[in-house]
Amino acid sequence: MTRLAELDTALTLAINGFNSPYFDSFFYAYTQTAVWIPLLLFLVFLVIKQWRWNGLWIVLFMALSILVSDQLSSSVIKPLVERFRPTHTPGIESLIHTVNDYRGGMYGFVSSHAANTFAIITFTSCLFKRIGYICSFFIWASLTAYSRVYLGVHYVGDVVCGALLGAAVGAFLYFILIYFTPFTKNNPHEKLYPLFNILLVCALAVNILIVAMFC
Repeated sequence: MTRLAELDTALTLAINGFNSPYFDSFFYAYTQTAVWIPLLLFLVFLVIKQWRWNGLWIVLFMALSILVSDQLSSSVIKPLVERFRPTHTPGIESLIHTVNDYRGGMYGFVSSHAANTFAIITFTSCLFKRIGYICSFFIWASLTAYSRVYLGVHYVGDVVCGALLGAAVGAFLYFILIYFTPFTKNNPHEKLYPLFNILLVCALAVNILIVAMFC
């Protein structure tokens, strides 16, 4: 366990130490939740357009995936484990490169950002089953996790375990949606309209481009 912790620390310091003024601005902006609200609203719009009123089941479960993963990570696991963030770890905090003096709360295991993003990408990927969507939004979620290590507010282990937690929550809620709600009964084998995947991937690309240009 000590060897694993040492490796975790070394990887975290390596990622956090590989920084530049531009990427400081980029990842600081990228990690802000508000930046992704337009993309999520567009996703909700497309879901309602595809499934009409029955799409509210999907919107509800998307919200639940974020809520459940966030509460498990922030309100249950972090207080139980009490692992300091790198920015609060004695002997490590002085080595951490911070951006705008952003240090986060005291405890960081597991990462709520990683849990939340991987929960929603897993849930929606199981539902949409489109390789373009899965690959594009997996990169989005991975960059979100990476940003937390880059900013020094999480260890690599925090975001990896957070991602696994989120993926489990997303898969579980997909199972609940399919087998215990009227959603599948009312939408048997319904295919996505052709532009669904393309519009979402383009919206994601535009969102990232805007962050890259104006950070």
